[in-house]
Amino acid sequence: ADCKLRLSQLRAPSMHALVVDLAEALSPFLAPDIAPDLFRRRGFALCEVKICYRVMASAALKISVDEFVALPEVDGIKRELVNGEIWEEPLSNAHQSHEIFKARLLQRLAYFAGLPSRYLVFSESAYQFAEDELMSPDVSVLVEARPDPRSKGFLTCIPEIVVEVVSSEAAERLHHKVNTYRAHGIKEVWIVLPQESEVLLYSPTGITELRRKDTLTSPLVPGFAYPLEELFP
Repeated sequence: ADCKLRLSQLRAPSMHALVVDLAEALSPFLAPDIAPDLFRRRGFALCEVKICYRVMASAALKISVDEFVALPEVDGIKRELVNGEIWEEPLSNAHQSHEIFKARLLQRLAYFAGLPSRYLVFSESAYQFAEDELMSPDVSVLVEARPDPRSKGFLTCIPEIVVEVVSSEAAERLHHKVNTYRAHGIKEVWIVLPQESEVLLYSPTGITELRRKDTLTSPLVPGFAYPLEELFP
């Protein structure tokens, strides 16, 4: 909390050099196991992860999608970029129930899509909504857009529906994520709350709270109907 670092002062020619500079500058504020001398002994990869994450998480450093994807991957962590800030969640938070509810919705949506598909259903696909946003909803539905499978890069189209199955996400972060989706023109956001056996449906007309006795439908996918007593047996 006492650390104030002016990033514009860092003139490192490479990511490796940048992390060395950060290690030197932040060493008084970091735990002993991340000291610069340990950095040099144990090598680049381990401390690059620790230091980049500590700096970006604590200082809320805003970065671009290109900078985000250049960061080293870390096993067991799901990352998204929201308004230039890195959001992390341990994959261990995605408990078995999270995956089951996600699978049920995927199967139901895919069944009603029919052949030929009237819409496309994706699972945790990365959408680049802006230069500083890369988000991966649990489930997403494309009704109008048909991305070119030969193109490279992330999806840049706007899905009509996104679904988030809540496992351990903080209420404030969830609210921010819903607002971000809607700000980018996503028409419906379905928030699945397994512990409450409820679904919150955000649409242009407002918020609808659905319980086990209700049926989940959407005008965006005609014919789709999912009795919530089947989603939450």
